[in-house]
Amino acid sequence: MRNILAISIVSLFVSMANAQEIVPKYTFNVDIGLPVALRSEPFKDYMQGLVCANIYGQYSFPFHLNVGLGARYQLFTINEFSVPDQVDGSVQAVGGFIKIGFDKFHYERFATDFPSKLATQKTSRHLT
Repeated sequence: MRNILAISIVSLFVSMANAQEIVPKYTFNVDIGLPVALRSEPFKDYMQGLVCANIYGQYSFPFHLNVGLGARYQLFTINEFSVPDQVDGSVQAVGGFIKIGFDKFHYERFATDFPSKLATQKTSRHLT
């Protein structure tokens, strides 16, 4: 068992050492997650996040600087277990952003990205 583990670790480092350097010029990214309300206690108590989606494209310069343009969508609904009456409603936020960042590909399938985003957002609510 120890030999199999040692061979696996050695082959992992050998395959990383022989990997080609990847420098993509243009990438298209989609991020999907669950939104979290951090700043407002009443909002956090009565609302629950359903979806947070970012769709953006970015261009990478040869010196690891990248710039991007994208759109963002968030949806929160009323948590039915935290209100005494039957209430149905949602809060939607739609916006756009400009992204400037620094990226570095360490291996063929592993990279780090340190972005800064400048964004605008329009929020709408629906209650019934």
